[in-house]
Amino acid sequence: MAHKLADELLKDILSPPLLVPDDMFANRDTVSPFSKVDRSAADVLLVCKRWMCVGTPALYHTVVLRSMAQAKALASALRRCPDFGTYIRRLRVEGSYGVNTCK
Repeated sequence: MAHKLADELLKDILSPPLLVPDDMFANRDTVSPFSKVDRSAADVLLVCKRWMCVGTPALYHTVVLRSMAQAKALASALRRCPDFGTYIRRLRVEGSYGVNTCK
């Protein structure tokens, strides 16, 4: 039955767990709200290729980088699929990247 849903409706269904609320994104508490996440919201996109295609823009809408490994993974994904970069609307960089930020 889900295969009969229009892409627009599927996008509306998939977006809520993937989008980061403004107050959470702007949170400046000592402990990051993103450090408390124990599973990836992107797991919903693993259901099938169609869900991945429809949900990818929402996944990349807000990017939060908390480690060098995440920054490298994002760079790798953007090298493989440069179009993903057009989906990024907000970027939050946490932690200390030092001189690596300038490279």
